[in-house]
Amino acid sequence: MEPAGQLERLRRLLAETRVGALATVGGGAPYSSLAPFCPAEDSGELLLHLSRMALHTRNLEQEPRASLLLAEADGPDKNPLALVRATFTGTATPLTRGTPEYEAARTRYVARFPESEMMFQLGDFFLFAFRPEAIQLVAGFGQAYRISPAELLSH
Repeated sequence: MEPAGQLERLRRLLAETRVGALATVGGGAPYSSLAPFCPAEDSGELLLHLSRMALHTRNLEQEPRASLLLAEADGPDKNPLALVRATFTGTATPLTRGTPEYEAARTRYVARFPESEMMFQLGDFFLFAFRPEAIQLVAGFGQAYRISPAELLSH
């Protein structure tokens, strides 16, 4: 597959998928959970709105390295090995409330998840910027590609 086709598949997956499997490490053990995400505008970051009550948030506070797996929806007529999927590896850091960066991210996140507006009023929810360092795209059976975050932003 040509690089342009790889990027198009990845961009479509980011646009059509709203929840990913967030993998963190805590207490020396891996942990994964589902987390809604929103692509940030023009930075390549993925925004996560997480509660401190959740283990993944507490894990990120201790160890910010994480991965986020996005996958095309499965169905009975699909081959699970041929589903388009991407693993983003990088670090997640909380954004500081009241800053322009936070407000822009909050606006974008609420636009994608209007029901989250109420949770932004709760003190235990934090907005994280997940900054990918590497992206592994599987565009179907036997079609694996490494894509840099810079490539994703460049086209």
